[in-house]
Amino acid sequence: MVVPLVTVKRYGARPITRLNPVVKVKGVDYVLVFQELAAVPTSALGDAFGSLASRRSDLVAAVDLLFTGI
Repeated sequence: MVVPLVTVKRYGARPITRLNPVVKVKGVDYVLVFQELAAVPTSALGDAFGSLASRRSDLVAAVDLLFTGI
């Protein structure tokens, strides 16, 4: 499963904090667009360049909101 990243500037709207956490990657702020969560084959992915493990609770909260509404 992958979650698209969109720059805050390109996202345009004010993100829903719990559903769309904002993260910094290589000095740029990105919105995680959980409502566009998708299955993608690992062969289609490039090399990993970071980790959001420190934001685990925010990511789980976004998945909870997406699937359960709470």
